[in-house]
Amino acid sequence: MVEVTKRELDSRALIATKLAQNGLNVVLGEKNEILWACCLGLYPPGVIFDKCAQILDDKKWHILKRKGFVFTSLDEEGLVTQADYFFSQRFSDNAANESALIFCWGRKQADMIRAKYPKAKLLESGNPRMSLLHKNSKHWFKDEISEIKKKYGKFVLVCSSFNPFEDSYDESNAWRKKEDEEAKKSVLRICDQLVEAGTKVIYRPHPSDAPIELENMEVDGRWSIAPWLHTCTLLINANCATSFDAYNSGTPCIAPRGSSREYSFRFANAFARKIKNQKSLDLDDFTVLRSKMHDRIAHHHVSFLDDPDEPSSIIAKKLEKISFMVCQKPIYLAGIVALLLNLKNFMFYKIKGRDYARISQKFSKKHLFEISKKFTDLNLSPLLIGKNIVLRSTK
Repeated sequence: MVEVTKRELDSRALIATKLAQNGLNVVLGEKNEILWACCLGLYPPGVIFDKCAQILDDKKWHILKRKGFVFTSLDEEGLVTQADYFFSQRFSDNAANESALIFCWGRKQADMIRAKYPKAKLLESGNPRMSLLHKNSKHWFKDEISEIKKKYGKFVLVCSSFNPFEDSYDESNAWRKKEDEEAKKSVLRICDQLVEAGTKVIYRPHPSDAPIELENMEVDGRWSIAPWLHTCTLLINANCATSFDAYNSGTPCIAPRGSSREYSFRFANAFARKIKNQKSLDLDDFTVLRSKMHDRIAHHHVSFLDDPDEPSSIIAKKLEKISFMVCQKPIYLAGIVALLLNLKNFMFYKIKGRDYARISQKFSKKHLFEISKKFTDLNLSPLLIGKNIVLRSTK
């Protein structure tokens, strides 16, 4: 299941193809759409492979469990191994006790979970999202890379992580607004210097960013970070995990000095060269920040960085072996409860005057059309779509 297509759709599709080619039926698509469909009995019982373990704090899981589903997950924010944040926002007692298996990015995340939940069923699998950054995985993005090169040629990429919607700031994270504003100011100052020197700069907004228009650079938020890193000459960001992505793809990365002291941001920025108030920037001066220490930290956080095929193979093999309960009779009460809960959520959005704009921004039907075309172009199998893989998105 996928929440943000630009972050995890490609890697989840990679796993789905391995399962489908082994004859398993796979439903690939938007997380909430799939979960509600399972609750309503539109799909038979099976193994849920979620993008995080947060569902285990929700009423939906009790319905799914009664219907025979089992739960597994690979947290797409598992690189953030800050225990207080992780256990308060992304994990729980239910996650540890109810999960059939929890896939971990690497030893760092696994050790953190084991320290609090020694009986949790964990497996250090790595993340296929990191595999797609490997130079041997460029074929997966051949169309994207071709289009980027044709449109932009040689360019510097700036990744935003500092322009969220205004209502994203509340009492619990009001401090972050100041940090975001400072980061945005510092990064755009660097970009202005490069543009004035004649360098083409492309601005890639975060999937959760508010819309933005810039006079001196083009804004392009298509696709995941991987094809962009496979084509740009330099990455600029601040307080963003794309610094770690750049490190693993072999792309030079810089960040303004004096960024956030928050652990997750410090970890990401540790893989970028720091610059401060330079009057001129020469792109030839920037190379990938490599050292034995950086390699040791990277491999401690993420397993199988040097073997791009291993994470998806490990995950697919384990998912294939997990058993689940096949219900002999449909559980109508659970389906009715699920329908009422879904109706409640729909009414909440209507009454509050809200819509699904942000969900659509994170996941729309066009993203599934693009992945379907990728399956065909890569000759993975013309029988996958509609037979072994069902694609499902928000309406």
